Amino acid sequence: MKFGKMALAAAGIALGGWLAGPTQGAGVLSISDAIASILTAEAPGVILPVVFEDDDFSYVKKGRNNTGPGLEVGDIVTGILEVQAIRAGSPKNSLFAPGISKTSPSINIGAGTLYNELTAAFELVVTGGGIDPNGNPYALLSSPPSFTEALSGVAGAIPGQTAIMIFEDPLQDFNVGVSRPADKATAVNGVVWANIGFIGVGTEFYKITDVTDVPAGQGTTISEVVEFSLNYIQAPPPPSAPWGGWDAAKNNFGTDVYASGVLKKYGPGDPNSAFYDRNSDIDAVVLYVPLPSAAWAGLSLMSAMFGLQAWRRFRQA
Repeated sequence: MKFGKMALAAAGIALGGWLAGPTQGAGVLSISDAIASILTAEAPGVILPVVFEDDDFSYVKKGRNNTGPGLEVGDIVTGILEVQAIRAGSPKNSLFAPGISKTSPSINIGAGTLYNELTAAFELVVTGGGIDPNGNPYALLSSPPSFTEALSGVAGAIPGQTAIMIFEDPLQDFNVGVSRPADKATAVNGVVWANIGFIGVGTEFYKITDVTDVPAGQGTTISEVVEFSLNYIQAPPPPSAPWGGWDAAKNNFGTDVYASGVLKKYGPGDPNSAFYDRNSDIDAVVLYVPLPSAAWAGLSLMSAMFGLQAWRRFRQA
């Protein structure tokens, strides 16, 4: 009996929950297959949100003459991440990405599943900041003028304004805790899947807000909130058939990707504190609409105007 990609993808959903843990393996299904499975399970809908759940490990490289405990202009925030699961988002038929939450179905990807792993390296520099309406200091970040940390030495040319470089790899070998160079090698040894950064389209921002510390075990505290709205510099492959007739749409900020989540600072009792300062759980939302995507240009522009107004209100508060 022959099984098509979608049948294998369905098997991946069933097997993903009980296959063996994070040992090195090999994926047989692509990330495009995983997205197609989610879109199939989500249908019907005109605008279908897809949520990418990640686990990232980062550290701060202080800028020249910077000695303060918080983020300062010139500091570099950098590290690596692994996308653990791809989920359907809710509500459908909405371009308002910040209001979208994750729901079922969900597909685990990477180690212990039939799907390739999706990993990334990122590097941003603090360019400014302020105080939010709740009295919390926040930092605004952008892509650095040159890459000296997690994106340094990555094979191939890196497009300007890149903040996050994403890789797809059938070799499920992502690992943390050996050393920064060794860990990074497992995050960037796949094929480039997408580049995300600042291209001057829509309302782009990357913001880290310092909030009141909340204990999270092993000396770790939930200390910061991360939020960003960025664009593809290199777009990922389209979903597999039969969803190749769908394309990513701009969200209410007029950008391709919106993400938010909490960031935990490691305490001395956590084994990862030897190499990393922070760990965050961030959910990124991408919206899919039927092709031709040009038909959505007007709606995306309108949503971007609403997003710009919201951002202006935020900056003025």
